[in-house]
Amino acid sequence: MIVLVVEDTPSKAAAITNSLQRAGVDDTDIHVVPDIGGAKRVLAAPDRVGLLILDIRIPNRFDGAPQVSGGLILLQWIERKEIQVGAVVGLSAYDPSSEDTTDLARYGVAFFKYQQGDMRWSDFLTAFAQRLRTLVNPAPVREADAAGPGKFGLPGLEQFNCDFSERESQRSSAPLGHAFIDLDDLKQLNQDLNHDRADIVIGQVAASLRELIASRGQLYHRSGDEFVVLLDNHTGRETALFMERCCAAIAARAFETLAPGRVTVSVGVACLGEVADNAEQVREAAIRANQRAKDAGKNRVELAE
Repeated sequence: MIVLVVEDTPSKAAAITNSLQRAGVDDTDIHVVPDIGGAKRVLAAPDRVGLLILDIRIPNRFDGAPQVSGGLILLQWIERKEIQVGAVVGLSAYDPSSEDTTDLARYGVAFFKYQQGDMRWSDFLTAFAQRLRTLVNPAPVREADAAGPGKFGLPGLEQFNCDFSERESQRSSAPLGHAFIDLDDLKQLNQDLNHDRADIVIGQVAASLRELIASRGQLYHRSGDEFVVLLDNHTGRETALFMERCCAAIAARAFETLAPGRVTVSVGVACLGEVADNAEQVREAAIRANQRAKDAGKNRVELAE
């Protein structure tokens, strides 16, 4: 597999390479380039890049004057050229702007911030390596989870519980964001459409959530119209901000024959290491936060206290 690292700071490029080794990414051909020009040359070659890791604020020295969001310019170029790339990981020492964040979700970028509060650099590298491992070698979807009506091809509750427990046992000081999502007014939706068409809507919402979350985290089907998410290296606040964008995107879309705004979701968010150090307590906190979102008017996100 070809791995392309776009980073103009040698020490950070070396740290990323070290994380790849920690992640156990084998049989790789790693290319490290300092700018967009070098990245384009690698991407334009016949061999497909399986993993792209880039600094979102890399200077764009290829097309003229440096720009702080050169990484997004590269992603736009990849889209225009219809170049097929595997997983994409974006890095930055700064929070992206709201406009940049929309683009990151559009291109399916798993975003990581270099600095996470008081997190040590070694802890960041450990968390980053763990996320790389899941991107390059994703856990297989169990046949029982993928089969049957209403599963939408997503891993199910059993896989979620297994993955959450594994994250809990392996966790350093890196945060792990968790979100509990369900549709608003499902009973009314069933009455308006009938159960079969309402199930189609739930499937369309699942597909939209999967598109929005992309490689940034893992989406699971919990049951019925309920979904859960795990976001590595995300604080509670960061998870809530990301889910607010997902919530708004769902509300803006038209599902089945319904107008935009007719189908919405409510989301409860909790973070392992903030509200609790136990996965079960974090799950329960997210469910309670989801209920607060329902009580506060629906179509919103609430962060566990």
